[in-house]
Amino acid sequence: MLGKLIRLGLLVIVVILGYNYFFGDEQEQAASKKIFGQVKEVVVSVKDLLKSEKEKFNTGKYDKALAKLGEAYKRLQSTVSQVDKDLLKRIGELEKRRRQLQSELNQVKDTSDADEKQRIKDAIDQLAEDTEEVMNDADSGE
Repeated sequence: MLGKLIRLGLLVIVVILGYNYFFGDEQEQAASKKIFGQVKEVVVSVKDLLKSEKEKFNTGKYDKALAKLGEAYKRLQSTVSQVDKDLLKRIGELEKRRRQLQSELNQVKDTSDADEKQRIKDAIDQLAEDTEEVMNDADSGE
């Protein structure tokens, strides 16, 4: 429902701008041209941003993040192995999730499935947050 209202609103704006661009007085035409120019700049900027993120994704930006998490797990495991079995178990679960995400990341690298890539990125972000929580627990001795 909300999506339809937004689309309808955008359509109304485009129609008004188009009308003013072709049939409006000089001031309305100038304003419409300025707006269309700004919209074009935004579209180009968004396109460049998406292209940049795709390149980062393909060059292994997230591979590096997952590798760093793996190193952190190893350090944590060696630190807490004699202290807290529950914490060690949580670290093992995080490492398992990291390996699974690495596998999924390798599978979608060369695809154009933006939704799946975003899901993996969100899962990596969540994994990093969970890792930080475990590290805080390890530091506080819980």
